[in-house]
Amino acid sequence: MAEVKIEHVRKAYGQKVVYKDLNLTINDGECFTLLGPSGCGKTVMLRMIAGFESPDAGTIKIGGVMQSSPADKIMVPPDERSLGVVFQDYAVWPHMTVKENVIYPLKMQKVEKGEAERRTQEAIKNVNLTGLEDRLPSQLSGGQQQRVALARALVAEPKIMLLDEPLTNLDANLREEMRFEIRALQKRTGVTVLYVTHDQEIALAISDRLAVLDQHGNICQIGTPVDVFENPVNAFVFRFMGISNMIPVEVRGGKLYAKGTDELLSEEVKGEVPENPVLGCRPSDIDLLREPQPGVPTAVVKRVNLLGPIVDQRLEFAGMELRSQIDTHKAVDGNLIFNEGDRVGIRLANQLLFDSRTMEGVIEDA
Repeated sequence: MAEVKIEHVRKAYGQKVVYKDLNLTINDGECFTLLGPSGCGKTVMLRMIAGFESPDAGTIKIGGVMQSSPADKIMVPPDERSLGVVFQDYAVWPHMTVKENVIYPLKMQKVEKGEAERRTQEAIKNVNLTGLEDRLPSQLSGGQQQRVALARALVAEPKIMLLDEPLTNLDANLREEMRFEIRALQKRTGVTVLYVTHDQEIALAISDRLAVLDQHGNICQIGTPVDVFENPVNAFVFRFMGISNMIPVEVRGGKLYAKGTDELLSEEVKGEVPENPVLGCRPSDIDLLREPQPGVPTAVVKRVNLLGPIVDQRLEFAGMELRSQIDTHKAVDGNLIFNEGDRVGIRLANQLLFDSRTMEGVIEDA
């Protein structure tokens, strides 16, 4: 297994600069996720680590060994970097059986036959495909085909597994199943995993640590899933990590109001107030009151959606739309499923203040 160390990497395509000065360390044996919107450079970073792309400047080391350094004219080919790569389209050979697909890399490496057989069976067992060795990809489900791709990447005993949106083409149930399979596989083998995705649910479920990239390729925050979700560093990270309400606010007399209104959101302002503050809260942080009360902000119910275990209610408040979500059983027991047009009181159970300028990502003077 191996640590990945990226230092002062620059990468551009003509006038389009993807990374100006990228620095990142992925620890030996961890499952690390790059999370960000489409076009932010996640796959470019993975391709540079794999050796499919060369940085314009800076260095990339794997296990302390230099892999890419334009200044020193070092560019180790992909097949010499001891990597396993899995893409979103599976890329399994349709004319080969499960076993033939998995053993193929070992044949290319001219591994002794008995050892190749042993490692192939172990890799197939690790991805829960035992008994399906003689099936063709056309006889497998999408999730099983993705397992074949994982086994083929694992069989060569790579130092690092690079996974580029490998669950995108699966349906919702298979995605949920496979993300737990990948996490369990990583724990069993101890291999270092770099996972690239735009899906925050997958990132939160599988990661030891994750990095959130904004649309400009800046790394906004690195931390554990709990750290990033509970303590986002800016408005972009907060919004990217799940459904959010962003309310422009202002402070008057030490109290927090919805901007341009007399709707009092908090009697006390905690911490430093940014120059252009917005208040961020999750739909689950908005508690609705059947009877509006003096001094409590009020909103009008515009839409009610029953989403199985959750009731999602859209509100008009201070000229904007807010979303409130509550457990269905709790909503029924508390008589908190409203009708369109109802006037309700709202309380914010949790709230974070951000600089509104950071809603698009990192800014130089934020």
